[in-house]
Amino acid sequence: MIISKNITILIKYLKFLREDLNKFSNKIQTSCSLDNVWFQRYTKGNFHSPHDHGPRGYSSICFIEYDKNEHNPPRFLCPFKSVYGSYKEYSPDNVTEGTIIFFPSMLIHYVVPTTSDKIRTIMSMNIGI
Repeated sequence: MIISKNITILIKYLKFLREDLNKFSNKIQTSCSLDNVWFQRYTKGNFHSPHDHGPRGYSSICFIEYDKNEHNPPRFLCPFKSVYGSYKEYSPDNVTEGTIIFFPSMLIHYVVPTTSDKIRTIMSMNIGI
């Protein structure tokens, strides 16, 4: 049955997340709580325009279906302009399936349009502190 398969997958990822959230909480030396969790699937042509996740706390992206040869990681904008008036962008170059990245919620980020026929699936979270 498809529903039980999806629940099994969700339980697997929740166990995985608990470990990573504990590591992250220890690294920032404060307790964390999950405020929101959602999944997003990108098919050919899909993108996500520049956005943030609010003024405080952290957010994360876990790459569930991701082919580093076919997909692009998110792009993050520096929260201030350079002395030349332009924004600096950062895009992690070591993303693979299963990678989870944490970042301050106020960082503006986006995803360029998907050009691959392969589906790109992520799980995102907002983390309260």
